[in-house]
Amino acid sequence: DVPLVESLFFGVKAAVLAVVVEAVIRIGRRALKNRVMVAIALCAFLGIYVLSIPFPLIVLIVGLVGWAGNRVAPALFSGAAHGKNDAPDIKGAVDLMFERG
Repeated sequence: DVPLVESLFFGVKAAVLAVVVEAVIRIGRRALKNRVMVAIALCAFLGIYVLSIPFPLIVLIVGLVGWAGNRVAPALFSGAAHGKNDAPDIKGAVDLMFERG
């Protein structure tokens, strides 16, 4: 019931919201490459918040949609490779230990 503390918390909530929105935008730019992926993300969001579908069920449904979509239209559902193609393949320390025995 202290106005100063309430106003500080209100400011902190706004700052946290700005950070979260910025993170969502950055992740969305990298992950959602075409309109189909945007539509799937939008349907998942609506399923969770409007229809109150449990999150594990959303993950299962979206996984099945991605699996089926990759079989029907692989160009829309394929992701890019991680890393650069011209980078040398470096083995880790654990891999080298297993090779040596």
